[in-house]
Amino acid sequence: MKKDLISINGTVQAYLLNRAGQVDGLLLSDGKQLHLPPHLSAALQEAVKPGDTIEALVEPGEKSPLGEEFRTESLTNAQTKKTVTDQPPSPPPTPGEPMHVEGSMAHWLVGHKGEPKGFILSDGTYLHVPPHVGKTLTERVKTGDQLSAQGYGTRKDGTSLEVETLELNGQPLVDLSPKGAQHHQKAADHHEQAAHHHRKAAKHSEAGVHEKVSHHAHLAHEHQLHATKHAEEAGKQHASNGGDKES
Repeated sequence: MKKDLISINGTVQAYLLNRAGQVDGLLLSDGKQLHLPPHLSAALQEAVKPGDTIEALVEPGEKSPLGEEFRTESLTNAQTKKTVTDQPPSPPPTPGEPMHVEGSMAHWLVGHKGEPKGFILSDGTYLHVPPHVGKTLTERVKTGDQLSAQGYGTRKDGTSLEVETLELNGQPLVDLSPKGAQHHQKAADHHEQAAHHHRKAAKHSEAGVHEKVSHHAHLAHEHQLHATKHAEEAGKQHASNGGDKES
């Protein structure tokens, strides 16, 4: 259900880039992420620069420990009074080129429901991963960790990469080539099932139904084992590829 619009203000720390490398929002100094449709990229960059103070009318997303996204209806530069207004969409971006990037993780990229969608590196590079993959990384990747990624991207308005393989502190972490992606999806599915059974066990524990607690705890453990197995297989697939993209 759509939430009521609210007014916020803040100082722009950096532009946000989408998977195609287009500016599609702003990162504020307090960590808020404001998003707009990518066809407003040029208008947004003309109206607002990093360091400017802005006022915006936004729809809040769901809060999460990783950050919060706001869908932006309108945005005004507090100094110049330039306002971003909707314009007809521009032609779709051209496909990206093969790229390899490295850097220190500075921020999570989050969606409207607080789901992790990727990373912002300390040099302003954007790494995009599917949300189901991002969920499997939240306990493993921390601010300051060194990430090395390969995939397809662009340097149009900054560096933005669709991750295909990802290393964490020199160790294989993600392989989104066809075989690796299958294992990551299965790992994510088993993690979700494990969490479901953990919740069931906790609910039955509160009700004092101990036999069902044991049943759901056992199922949670089994799903966790399967998730670990598929995550390891994805890592082996990455290692066997030598970090290169599968042909």
